[in-house]
Amino acid sequence: MIADFSDNEIAPKAEQLDESQGLPTDTISQLGELGMLGLTIPQQHGGAELDLLSACLVVEEISRCCGSTGVVLATHLFEGTAAIMNLADDAGHQRWLPKMATGETLATFALAEVEAESDASGITCAVGQEPDGYSLHGKKTWVIAGAMAGLVTVVARNGEESRADHRLSGPWLVRQVDGRWRSRAHIAILTAYVGPPSSGPVAEERLE
Repeated sequence: MIADFSDNEIAPKAEQLDESQGLPTDTISQLGELGMLGLTIPQQHGGAELDLLSACLVVEEISRCCGSTGVVLATHLFEGTAAIMNLADDAGHQRWLPKMATGETLATFALAEVEAESDASGITCAVGQEPDGYSLHGKKTWVIAGAMAGLVTVVARNGEESRADHRLSGPWLVRQVDGRWRSRAHIAILTAYVGPPSSGPVAEERLE
């Protein structure tokens, strides 16, 4: 099924997608309808609950025809979805995983910064505790499908720690709300409120 879909639906659009530097919005929506965005998600939350190797084979088949589409899917499955599955509590699973399985919410991952690139020890995006929650401030670049994503796992530094500490407080979840967080295909400028403190690092948030 996936091979036929890749050949018939993805391959014909790949060249135009590359030339326009666009995002595979329609294709990702179709993959959601096919259940491909929930490959690794437990069945109880609407996913297929496949093993990692099987999910990798699906991503590989899609990437055969369009690398960009494959990367968006891989990031959703292996970064965004994995963060919720491994770090969120039961309430977080119930809130996010069903939407991620259907494609209603696309997830991505924000680590890289212009100066630090992908060196996690050099990032400056920071989170600080407030009386009723947490504040998250910084700039991330090369956020895969940032303009499409409804949920971003952000790696940030504790505001009280120096860069020499090599310690990170993330991941944190930033949810897109009415387009109010400024995002382009490759850059996300984060100014967010995350809380309450009792929710821990993986928490619901609202943007200020």
